[in-house]
Amino acid sequence: MLASTFGLGLIPRRLWGSDDGAGTFGAAFAWGLSGLLLWAGAAWWWTALAAVAATAASVWSSRPFAEEGDPGWICMDETAGSLVALVGLAGWPWLIAALV
Repeated sequence: MLASTFGLGLIPRRLWGSDDGAGTFGAAFAWGLSGLLLWAGAAWWWTALAAVAATAASVWSSRPFAEEGDPGWICMDETAGSLVALVGLAGWPWLIAALV
C-alpha cells in the first residue's frame, strides 16, 4: 500500500487496465501535500521533511519488488521526487515546478 502511495498507483489499472500514468497520481499526491503545507503557512523545511520521509518510504516499500524490475503501480518514487522538486518554492515558481 505504501509503495503505491496509499493506493493511488493502483487507480490507472482499475480505470483503464494498465499501469500507464500511475506516476502522475503519485506526483499529484505530492503537489497536493506541498500545496496544503504552503497554504497552511508551514515553513519550507516541512516540505523537505516530507520529501525525506517519502524517499525513505520509497526505498523501503519497493525493496520486496526489486526483482520484478520497476512495476508500474509503484509510484512512491514519483511522490518523493516531486516533493524534492517543490521544497522551498512558493507562488509562481511552485506552480511552474508542479506543472512541469
